[in-house]
Amino acid sequence: MPPVTPTLVSSLPNDLQLKILSLLQTQTPSTSAPPTQLHAPPAALPTHVNPHRILHNVAAEGYCILDGFVEGGGAGEVLGACQALEKDGSLRPAGMGTGITRNVDSSIRGDKTKYFLNGDLVSTDKGFGDSMDSRRTAPEPIISLKQKLDALVGHFNQSLFQDTSNTPSSHLLTPKGLQIAYYPPNGARYVKHRDASPLNPNRRITILLYLNEGWESEHGGHLRMYAPAPVVGGDTYTDIPPIMNRLVIFRSDLEHEVLPSFANRFAITMWLYSTRDVASLLSALATTSLPAADSEPTLSPPPPPPPTIFVSVPSYRDPETHHTVSSLLKTATHPSRIHVGILYQDHPTEDVALHDQHALPSHSHIRTLHIPSHDAKGPAYARALIAQKLYAGETYYFQVDSHMRFAEGWDTYLVDLVTTAGGKSVVTMYPPGYTLPSTGGGEANDDDTAAKGGDKAILASAPYGPVIMYPHRFDTDDMLRVSGRLTFPFPPAQTANSPPHDLVPQKFVAAG
Repeated sequence: MPPVTPTLVSSLPNDLQLKILSLLQTQTPSTSAPPTQLHAPPAALPTHVNPHRILHNVAAEGYCILDGFVEGGGAGEVLGACQALEKDGSLRPAGMGTGITRNVDSSIRGDKTKYFLNGDLVSTDKGFGDSMDSRRTAPEPIISLKQKLDALVGHFNQSLFQDTSNTPSSHLLTPKGLQIAYYPPNGARYVKHRDASPLNPNRRITILLYLNEGWESEHGGHLRMYAPAPVVGGDTYTDIPPIMNRLVIFRSDLEHEVLPSFANRFAITMWLYSTRDVASLLSALATTSLPAADSEPTLSPPPPPPPTIFVSVPSYRDPETHHTVSSLLKTATHPSRIHVGILYQDHPTEDVALHDQHALPSHSHIRTLHIPSHDAKGPAYARALIAQKLYAGETYYFQVDSHMRFAEGWDTYLVDLVTTAGGKSVVTMYPPGYTLPSTGGGEANDDDTAAKGGDKAILASAPYGPVIMYPHRFDTDDMLRVSGRLTFPFPPAQTANSPPHDLVPQKFVAAG
């Protein structure tokens, strides 16, 4: 019998999809021996524990408990933010599955949830200020919590992969956001299930933060964690009380359930994704020795992650779009650090085959939006839409057109240029033009990058180079006129006799 895959499941009738989902997500109570308690939860680890020890416990036991994760009064502020979201109706009844397979049944899962994507978890003073959608942006205490959890995840990756700079980004444990869950005091529960499933195979680690002040045993709502391997005579489990400011980290493939809750119960969940099965890495950690407890360092911020560049590509009925993205990625020094956001503004009937001749390159960090061309409102609207919907807090933000070619090492060159400028600088320039020959239908091929001497993309005649824009004068109609400063080819084409790349400090930015 062939394995069940997401593609196979999606091709089945809707009612059968729902049936399969219910079998994947839930299990009926066993009629065999009742489950027995394996052992009491291990002693909670202090906040100064080495993250290596957390992973060591996850490898050995399947889970780890860490009390007092948020220092000071931060946990109370996060709880207050969650309570406010529940009060204003932002939380919705939770379901299982997505799209047509989504199924809501409070007898199986009785919580209410709200999910914030990474792009919603960026402080307004670091993003786009008032232009950000307040309905999507998370409250500041939750954003602060996300930053603390990101630091912990950074340590996890350091322990698992050692040299993260040379590890494919898709292998690193990476969150997509945070989920707030609220169980009302009416016996709400979540039956036995796994966070990872054939429909969501890349979930590797689950992180839970409990936010329940004054919790008592009669309030219920325990997290029942089942043993990784079956035991003869029935399932074995550990019941973990959901006390205030308790962090629980466990393997997403382990069965667990939330027991009926008879008091308000709040929790925040972060799932960590990886295209690599981290089980073997955890197993390797389980066999390594740990330092003595009194010699373990405090939990300090991990080394900063490599800088990432978000590239905004608004496309209006442009057949060059995919060639542009291909050139962008093929010439980058660090393509894994390039995140691309594309807004397609194509005609719904006339442009059906517009991008068929050149497929979008395979890349783990490409996000797309689609609107019909008759809803387009110009480049400023398109760029704003990309910024609000697709930007996820990358280190640098790079706006380009959908018809461009890139020189080798453009990413490191531009980062160096911005670093040289210093402060909160914006570097604006117009790139050199290129032309496509009329032969072969005027389409570029996979080797269309000018820097590689592609036979289908021809740069404008030298001298060429980016044009650095700067305000020049106001005309008689009080319209600001912008001029440009021509630069020369950057290395390796630049020679010792070439003029230096001249940065001109200005108070204005030209864009289009």
